[in-house]
Formats: sequence, structure tokens, C-alpha cells
Amino acid sequence: MKGSFKNTKKLLSLVHPHITLFLLGMLGVILGTGVNLYLPQIVKMAVDDKNITTLNTLLKYFALLTALFSIQAIGFFIRSLSFGSLGQKAVADLRLKLYNALLLKPAHFFDSKDSGDLVSRLTSDCSLIQDAVSIKLSVIIRYSLQIVVGTALMLALSFKLAAMLILVLFFLIASSMLFVKKLKFWSRQQQEKLGEATTLAKESFTDIRSLKAFNAENYLKEKFHTALIKVLKAGLNRVKIASIFSSSVSWLMNVGLSAVLLAGVYLVTTGELTKGNLSAFFLYGLIVGVSFSFLAGAFSEFVQALGASERVFDIVYSIKEKKEETSPEIIKKLNQWKGGFSFKNVSFAYPSRKEKLVLKNVNFTIPDGKKVALVGRSGAGKSTIVNLILNLYQPNNGEIIYSNNLSHKDLGPAVREKIAYVPQEPPLLALSIEENLKIANPQATKEELKKACQQAQILEFIENQLPHGFNTKVGERGAQLSAGQKQRIAIARALLRKPALFILDEATSALDAESEIKIKTSIQEVFKNKTALIIAHRISTIETVDFILVVDKGEIVHTGTHTELLKTSEFYRTMVKGELSAA
Repeated sequence: MKGSFKNTKKLLSLVHPHITLFLLGMLGVILGTGVNLYLPQIVKMAVDDKNITTLNTLLKYFALLTALFSIQAIGFFIRSLSFGSLGQKAVADLRLKLYNALLLKPAHFFDSKDSGDLVSRLTSDCSLIQDAVSIKLSVIIRYSLQIVVGTALMLALSFKLAAMLILVLFFLIASSMLFVKKLKFWSRQQQEKLGEATTLAKESFTDIRSLKAFNAENYLKEKFHTALIKVLKAGLNRVKIASIFSSSVSWLMNVGLSAVLLAGVYLVTTGELTKGNLSAFFLYGLIVGVSFSFLAGAFSEFVQALGASERVFDIVYSIKEKKEETSPEIIKKLNQWKGGFSFKNVSFAYPSRKEKLVLKNVNFTIPDGKKVALVGRSGAGKSTIVNLILNLYQPNNGEIIYSNNLSHKDLGPAVREKIAYVPQEPPLLALSIEENLKIANPQATKEELKKACQQAQILEFIENQLPHGFNTKVGERGAQLSAGQKQRIAIARALLRKPALFILDEATSALDAESEIKIKTSIQEVFKNKTALIIAHRISTIETVDFILVVDKGEIVHTGTHTELLKTSEFYRTMVKGELSAA
């Protein structure tokens, strides 16, 4: 219950920035509730009015009711508009906070998280929260107000009958507490299973061409159906608990009201209560009873939103990673960095599998301005070396020294400002070409964009073959472009960064021979006096570098030029014979 209270507090904190809308919504609630609670008083007056049969009296009551219902309609409009707008704005704020929090998470956070589950938190979970802070919040406030004020008015009409009804309400509240924990549990389960199903669906559509190549449609249908069964099971359990909860509340309330009504009839026969007072009391009882029934339904759905909010707040309000700030002195040194660096006895294991060392006492130095190739079989540790250079992970032991005696411990993410990384499969977002290029340099001018694209042999294609030039949307993961076109854009993006160090994971592997020669010629010109680390997959790449680092099982096993290694390393010769295809 303590956790639920904290989560409710966090949920309601979403209202604070939009307090004006909340207060306007409350005005609407008060107007509507005020009319509802005044209606029994009119009935009481009408029942006890001896002139009720005259036309003037009837017209008077009709005019009064028309005025009240007009006020109620205005209140409904204000409440609906204010709380609806509040929900929209609050969830927009929350989605932004969640997205920002995810972006700031360290790389190892994503090693154990499914992207589909994270997307589900941004979409499905946030939608439930939006419903909670708009519709459900207004409903809970409205019916709670009707219960409290209605009960107070019943006390004024008849203390004895009201005391009986309060006893019924006490049992209702006590029984409600029994259901809250189970409702919350199954609500969270449903959202987690939905996240798993979303992950499967997202990955299926992302790699649809490869999966279709295997005729995997039926296999995927079965897998997705199994995932949905888990969602359904959790959902049905939640619905079952919610239904038992709502029906129990309704039954207890109706039985309690019946007992109170019978007691009221008895009090009328004894003269303790007038017929008008009994009529008003009964109507207040109905208002309170119906309010409790609706409140139970709204509360069960609010608890569902609490389950969803836990998944969101787990990230938004998680313990923040210590912010890595770089001192001005180090930034000054970093700006003078020419790209060289050294690994000193570096060992590393990924946080998700700490028992397995991926790198073991790695030592090597890349001087400023040198072009170095990194070769090795798949899983040898090449990508891990790149991850450590980028300071995405911290070594378990040892140190990475950049030029000017800068340690990885001092630099944090600042070092990435001076590095351009081109992976084998370039990440392109579903944005325009210009927006994708500006990921590397948001302040880049149009002239700089064109120059980088010219050097990457992609400018002519962008300007003459795409319908909207640099404003053309590339689709999800660059689906509108060929593999070669995506790599050229990625190379242009790297050039746009103007880094001290280039890291290229065989960045021309998807190009035809003619385009590869053109780009390599352009890149070599740009690379003059620049430091570059190239993860090589082809012999043509490594023949022109200054030296080669051969990685095997997390260790640097050989170092030298292509010619030297052919003479001295059997392991390297074997890789060359296989055209480095296992790299």
C-alpha cells in the first residue's frame, strides 16, 4: 500500500504544472455536483407543497429545473474540456520526460531491455495514465464529492437513517481495500505482457523482408498468438477481479439502501419523518449508492493506470546516473586532441554477463594521424573495443589514455564529441535526409551538408533523384534507400562531424566496386592527417593502413602491417585466405 500511495502521489504530480486547468475542471465538477445534490431538495419541496397541483406552481418548478439543468450542462462542458485538456498536456509532458530519461540511460541499460517494451511504455502505458489523470480523476473527484456531501445532507434529514447508511459505507470501503492489491498486480502483469508482444510485433515488421525470405509467416503467427494469450490471461484476471469488486460494491450498496428505506418508511409511520424528507433522503441514498458503484468502476481502472505508471515511473524516477561533467581544462585539452589513444591493460565484461571477460589485458597504441585496421573473427572483441573507445562502457580493469594524458575516467561522454562512428549497418531515423545528417552536427549549414555529401558521393543522388532533395523522408531505418545509399549518407554524416578520430566498421562494404573506389579516394583525401580505426572485413581495406591489430578471443594476438603479418602470423594468413569473411 505504501508503494501505491507513492505512485498515486507521482501520478497526481502530473497535474501540478497545469493547475489552472485542474481548478477550472473542479469548477465544472462543483457546478454539476451542486445541481445533482440540490434536486432531492426540490423533490422534497414539491412533495410537501400543498399547491403542487396548480399551474403556476408547476411552471415555477419547471423554470427552476430548467435553470438547474442549464447550469449542469455548463458545468459538464467546463469539466469535460478542462480535464480532457489536462490529460493531453500531462501525458505529453510525461512522454517527453520518459523519452529524455531513456536517452540519458547508459548503454548497458539497453543490454537487458526489449525495445518493444520501452515503446509500449511510451505508448500504451502513457495512454492509460492519460485516461487516469483526465477522465478517471474527474470521475473519482465528482463521485467522492457526491458521497461526502450527500451523506452530510442525509445526516441533516435523519441522523438515524444516515448512521445506518454510514455503517454500510464503512463495510464497502473495508471490502474495497481487499481488491486493490490484486487489481494492481494483474494490471502490471497485463502491461508487461503487452510490452513483450509489442517487441515481437516491432521486430517482425522491422525485419519483415528477411523473415519472409524464410516463409516464416505461420511461425510468427504462432509466436505472436502465444504472446497475446499471455496478455489475454492477465487481462481476464484483471477483469475478473474488477467485476467481482464492482458487483460486490453494487450488491452491498443496494441491500444497504433497501434496509435504510424500510427503516425510513417505519419512521414516517411513527411521525419522526415527513414524506418529503423521506423522498429526499431516498434520492440522496440513490445518489450516494450510484456514486459508489461508479466510483468502484473508476477506481479499478485507476488502479490499472497505477500498474502502468509503475512501469513508466520506474524509469522516469529511477536513481539518476551520476552526471559526468567534464572540467573546462579537460575540454580544452580534448579540443587539441588529434585522435590518438592507448589501451593500458584493459579488461572488460558486459554488465549483463559479468562472469565472461570479453577483453583480457588488452594493450595497444594508435598514434595521432595513423590509419589502423582491426581484424578478427566474429565475437573476438572488435565491437567491444569500439564501445570502450566511445566511452559507452567503463573497463573493469585498466585504462584508456587519449592524447595529452586524458583518461577515459575524466572524459565521460565528452570524448564522443570528437569521434565519428560509421557502423556496418548505419542507423537512419524515419526523418528527412537533412535531419539524419544533422544528428552529427545540428548547427551544420546547407553548404556544409552539400560538401560532406559530395565527398561521400551521394550529393547527385539526393539533389537529382529524390523528389524533395534533402527534405526527402527516408522511412523507418532508411527503408526508402538501398544499403549503399544508406552507407554513403552515414559517411557524409561522419564527415560533417569534423572529428579527431574516425571509426569505420567497413563503412564501404555495401557499395559496388566503382562507388567504393570513388568514396575511398574522397575519404583518403579527407583523412589526411586524421586518425582512423577501421574494422576491416576485406583485404582491400587493410592493404593501405599504417598497421593492423589482430584480435582473437578478447586479446591482441598480432600487430603489424599487412605484409609483415603475412610473413609472421599463421592466424592472419588463414583469415586472409578466407578473405576475412569471418570478421
